[in-house]
Amino acid sequence: MAVIVVLGTALVGWSRHQKFAAVNAAKTGTPPTLYDHWHEAFAFDICGTLEANPPQNPDLSSAGLHTHGDGNIHIEPQSPQDTGHNATLGRFVSLYPGMQLTSDTVQYPGLRAYHNGDKCGSKTGYVQVYVWDSPTAKTGHLVKGNPASLLLKNGQMITIGFLPKGATIPKPPALNISNLLQNMSSAQSNGRSMNLPPTVTTVPAHTPATTSSSKSTATTKGP
Repeated sequence: MAVIVVLGTALVGWSRHQKFAAVNAAKTGTPPTLYDHWHEAFAFDICGTLEANPPQNPDLSSAGLHTHGDGNIHIEPQSPQDTGHNATLGRFVSLYPGMQLTSDTVQYPGLRAYHNGDKCGSKTGYVQVYVWDSPTAKTGHLVKGNPASLLLKNGQMITIGFLPKGATIPKPPALNISNLLQNMSSAQSNGRSMNLPPTVTTVPAHTPATTSSSKSTATTKGP
C-alpha cells in the first residue's frame, strides 16, 4: 500500500511539473507566446470570387486564434495549444465553425466544401494558398504541401483559394490590409495590445465581397 501511495504521489507531481513546464514554455518559448498579439490579413477566393470577410468567431472564449470580422486573423494565445509551432493556419481554421482547409479540401463558412478536381466553371479547381510576408510585400509565394501546416507570422497576408491551375490569386482586399496595419500599430503601441476588436461592419458569410479581377494580383503556376 505504501508503494502505491508513493507511486501515486510521484505521478501527480510529475504531471504538475509537465503542466507547469508547458505553460512556462508558452510564456517564454517560441513566438507567439501567451503574451503576444499578432495579426494577419486573410481572404477566401472561391473560383474567382473574393468572399466577404467571415464574421467574428461565435465563441471567442475558446479561440486563441480568431477573427473579429475585419479580415484579420488575431493571434491571442489562450493556452499552449495556440503558441509557437501550434499557431498555424489550420489551428485558426479548426476554431472557426464551418471552415475547412487541407491539401485537397477548402470550405468557406456558409458554402459547400470544394475538393481538388471539382469544377470552377468549365475548368478544374484545386486548393491553393498564397502568402505575402508583409503588408507592403509586392510578391509572395504559393504554399507547398498541406496549407493547414502554414506557420502564422505577424504581418502576413494570406489568400485561401480554390482555383484552376495557373489562375491569378489576389491579395486580401484593401480594407483587410488597412485593418492589418491598424491592428499591428495598436498592438505595438500597447506593448502587446488591448483585447478589443476594431470597429468594423460585418457582412453575412455567404455574401461575396468582390471578384478577383478587381484586386492586386500575383500569378501562380499551380500547386
